[in-house]
Amino acid sequence: MTVTVYGIDGGPFDQNSIGAQGDRFIKTFVRLVLSGNYVTGGDTLDLTNGGGTPAAPTTVPQPQNRGLANIDIRPICKLTTSFSGVGGQYEIIAPGGVVPIPQSALNALKLKLYLISGAEYAAGAYGADALGDLIMAELIWMR
Repeated sequence: MTVTVYGIDGGPFDQNSIGAQGDRFIKTFVRLVLSGNYVTGGDTLDLTNGGGTPAAPTTVPQPQNRGLANIDIRPICKLTTSFSGVGGQYEIIAPGGVVPIPQSALNALKLKLYLISGAEYAAGAYGADALGDLIMAELIWMR
């Protein structure tokens, strides 16, 4: 399943999720929502989709974007037994491992989950642990 990307407030991505970061960078804040089943190797994370409708535009700043320089995942626990609350980690896998991540690869990122033991999250339906987190991300774009 693909991870759904929303604005920081859980609504469609819009200007309220964008901030300035000096002269050469743009900062955006998004909420990643898990649904369906986890796939071994990580779920697809498509940053070109901020909700999937014309009212929810791409999360990629235009027109002078030179690529994604950094992604910082910041989970917030809704439950004491949530995935991050018990030490689990969310990791972004970038195709090719190149930074900045080019626009052509922004629809092919993976969100991978690791248990506290270092093992990958089991393939199958997401459990209450992973669904017990609000997964926020800060994205830094080069311009």
